[in-house]
Amino acid sequence: MGDSENSMSEPDKKRPKLETTGPTTPVVLEEFGDLQLRVGSDHTDQPTIFLVCSRTVARSSPVLKKMLYGGFAESLSAQAKKENWVVDLPDDRPDSFKIFLHVIHGHFDQVPSRIAIDNLYLLLVLLDKYDSIGLIRPWAKPWLKGIKTSESLPLALYIAWNLGHKETFQSKMTKIIHASFIDEQGSLSYEQNCRSKETGAWSVHHIKLAADLDNWGPSDPLDTIREMRHKLVSIQFEPYIQLYKSLVSEQGLCRYRARVKPHLLEAGMRCDSVALGSMIRECLLQGIDIMAQDPAEAYRGTVRQLEDKLAALKILVGESNDKTEHSICRRNLTKYRDNLSANNERRKAKALVLTPQYQARMEAQAKKTGVYDAC
Repeated sequence: MGDSENSMSEPDKKRPKLETTGPTTPVVLEEFGDLQLRVGSDHTDQPTIFLVCSRTVARSSPVLKKMLYGGFAESLSAQAKKENWVVDLPDDRPDSFKIFLHVIHGHFDQVPSRIAIDNLYLLLVLLDKYDSIGLIRPWAKPWLKGIKTSESLPLALYIAWNLGHKETFQSKMTKIIHASFIDEQGSLSYEQNCRSKETGAWSVHHIKLAADLDNWGPSDPLDTIREMRHKLVSIQFEPYIQLYKSLVSEQGLCRYRARVKPHLLEAGMRCDSVALGSMIRECLLQGIDIMAQDPAEAYRGTVRQLEDKLAALKILVGESNDKTEHSICRRNLTKYRDNLSANNERRKAKALVLTPQYQARMEAQAKKTGVYDAC
């Protein structure tokens, strides 16, 4: 992903110091400010210094309020003997923090009306850290519009989660689940279309989800995606597993298996054997082990790939002759597969419904940001 346009993962916290030529004088947010915030020394050799109103900052965030007026080393009482009140915030990013400060100081003309997805992601990480998500309520809806169509799935997922937009969250989660697979190391990964900055060409990249998702949900999102992927894979496999079991059973599927006359019974067994053999062969050609103890657990590809593979299976039946007619077997098999396809779509839709825990948290966020599914 190093050369791709869409970077999916959060920038490394421990990254090399960057050479900068930034100003050493404070960026003035409040002319009569009483507090200097030194931001970003973990990300640059020259952190940005902001001159701000300490009370405005404290009102904007319960976390910063405790830091500034709660007896911590950075608090006013601890800094009383110093000429300047300076607080270091080394792990925060200056660009995101500047937007945050413009909002709380009322400089609304300095707040961007549009924002790139990676910058919005970093801003929401900051707002979540300081418990101040409600501050961006006036901008949340327009910012969200650009996220709905974004292919930067993990970033969009995190943004929708923190803004509280269930529709977008559901959409991005579903896309990730359908594109996820188990890689050679047994890790959960997903397929992502990425565009090269150098050539402009699009290509499919395989990305480990653990590199893109942190434990920011009510439960580990990796576990949720893994669980939902397994549900969808199981739903896809179930009717074919049942078909396989029926074909190897004593009763079989061909109508002639129930006949008493030996030549008809033999014709029925031959028909089922043809269907069984062709099914196993087609599955093996598609990389599917239908004979495994748990085919869904053994399958490592994506849900999308599995749908295509199963739909492409060419399952044969016995040949008709002057004594036996197997066209009904072919019609029954076709009808069975058509019915299971429609039924699978209904079952998959139910399997992808967000849990009450997810829904409750996102509804609470939506009340803070003013973002609802109707927007």
